[in-house]
Amino acid sequence: MAEVTTNSRRILIAMDGSKHATNAFVWFMEHFYKDGDTLIIVYCAELGANLPPIAQLANPGVVPIMIAEHDEEVQKVLKNIDDIVKQYNVKYSVERLHEPAGESIVLAAKDHNIDIIVSGSRGMGVVRRTILGSVSDYIVHHAHVPVLVCKYSDQQ
Repeated sequence: MAEVTTNSRRILIAMDGSKHATNAFVWFMEHFYKDGDTLIIVYCAELGANLPPIAQLANPGVVPIMIAEHDEEVQKVLKNIDDIVKQYNVKYSVERLHEPAGESIVLAAKDHNIDIIVSGSRGMGVVRRTILGSVSDYIVHHAHVPVLVCKYSDQQ
């Protein structure tokens, strides 16, 4: 009996609203996308980047304001992602992940039985990447599937 095969691939695309992630998505769509691909867009909102100085946290009224501002920013990013993807008239789903981003993306790839992960690269230097870490670097070293990292260049 012949085995039935499909050409459908399950693609996880990590997007954070940055020009690097947008560039990776556009490159993927223009060079790699095939009809029938299932696109799962994941977004990991980084709360730590928006924390106020520690002195402000002593005021209990600051925390609800912080949360509201963070949620508003997340909604803007999700709308931006939605607008970008809709330009290509493809079926997709968006999933919000939690920090740490690299670990969440790798786990989501396993959970969704992904065939390949697509990510942008911020192009950090060696020192910054060593100190801060790199989401794309983490994904490359820990993913169970191939990873496509698209480097963004302002000179393009």
